[in-house]
Amino acid sequence: MAGAIQPGSDDAIESDTDIEIGALDLRRPCSYDVDMRANHRKATASDRDFAAYTLAEAARYLRLPAATLRSWVLGRQYPTTDGSGQFPPLIRPSSRQPPLLSFSNLIEAHVLRSLRTDHGVPVKALRSALAYAEKTLGIDHFLDGKDLHSTELETDAFYYTYAADLIEREKKSGPLFVLSYMMANHFPWNTPWRPDLVPDWQDLGNVSVDGHKIDEYLRRQEMSARAYKGFVERLKSKFPGEPFLIVRFGDHQPMFSKHIIEPGLDNVSIGRRIDAADPRYFTTYYAIDALNFHPADLASAVSGLDAAYLPLVVLEAAGVPLDATFVEQKRILGRCKGQFYLCANGAETRRFNRLLIDVGLIKQL
Repeated sequence: MAGAIQPGSDDAIESDTDIEIGALDLRRPCSYDVDMRANHRKATASDRDFAAYTLAEAARYLRLPAATLRSWVLGRQYPTTDGSGQFPPLIRPSSRQPPLLSFSNLIEAHVLRSLRTDHGVPVKALRSALAYAEKTLGIDHFLDGKDLHSTELETDAFYYTYAADLIEREKKSGPLFVLSYMMANHFPWNTPWRPDLVPDWQDLGNVSVDGHKIDEYLRRQEMSARAYKGFVERLKSKFPGEPFLIVRFGDHQPMFSKHIIEPGLDNVSIGRRIDAADPRYFTTYYAIDALNFHPADLASAVSGLDAAYLPLVVLEAAGVPLDATFVEQKRILGRCKGQFYLCANGAETRRFNRLLIDVGLIKQL
């Protein structure tokens, strides 16, 4: 993932290197498996939306209970004092009769699964999240695959290009915030994908783990690194002298990492370490770059940081004044030394969430 900010600042320096690299702690690692069903022709929009997967197949690929996926796709009834009500579906399937999902639907379900299980977002909150974000948080446009005119699982370069085009169109309106969600490295690494993008790549001889090829994972990381370099070069070329703050972060480890952190552990032992919140199973990365801009404040950009603090780091680095909620979160960061969810056995998190509820910033839970 990457966020690009054009800070409103006259203080400009040139920097081409990462200013701060730290460890980002996410408390529920994602685990999923999607059948890429590779072939050698270019996929089309109709391929992505073709009704191809039964609910049972999709649930198996996503490692979701079938009943959960069914309720997301078809909705479900619930009892009321007057009889029963109906929860509307969260996903619009490519086919309702019979219920079949497309590859695009699988991606939607994976994102929902991550939000529900990795980040603990309630379903009720998910239903209103997009409308709330657009109307209340100042996000002017949420752009999905149809808006981006994507035709397949796209490369990082595809999203960087769209972000750069968007910045070029919108930059005259003032400071701009863009968040881009990359997908190329989220999928199983059991087959080469887009080898044409790194024709000089040579495998390093790593073994496969749990069916995933480590060298394929590393090759895609190289693809991402080259795409990011191209994005930065385009910003320099198209917007000479314009200030940019770029924050990159990983939202979870690759699904095979749990098998190589301590080789030889069985699934039960791995599960115990995950339940005990062993940070080795949750730690990923974040990095801050600046172009023609000196970050205003990096005091919160510590080397080990729970993911909940990342918005605070971005705001301070961009020089955006903090409102009362972020001021309080910064106090918590100082007391807890970068921890949030597990600080004081969760007491700090509960207290902070209660403050947000009491002032009306969290509703309808």
